[in-house]
Amino acid sequence: MDLDANAVSWQSNLIVTLCLNCHREITEGLASEGVSMHPQENLLKLIALMLRGSAVLFDSLATSYRRWATLLENRSARDVTRPNRINGR
Repeated sequence: MDLDANAVSWQSNLIVTLCLNCHREITEGLASEGVSMHPQENLLKLIALMLRGSAVLFDSLATSYRRWATLLENRSARDVTRPNRINGR
């Protein structure tokens, strides 16, 4: 699997490593939110861009977490075994 680093917004210290498919999705999300990859000199605008960029990433993570939770919830009880208790604990 190829991995690529992606800054959540330009001049950001928040850098995540993504597979190429996720990188494309996040980059498209950043573009649709208006997050520019060009330098921003205005501090308030920079902070707003960083917040929007983080929101794109967190939305993507939340979607994945919900999907994984649903997969776990749909597993049959027989598919999961509890660990044996040792020494009465």
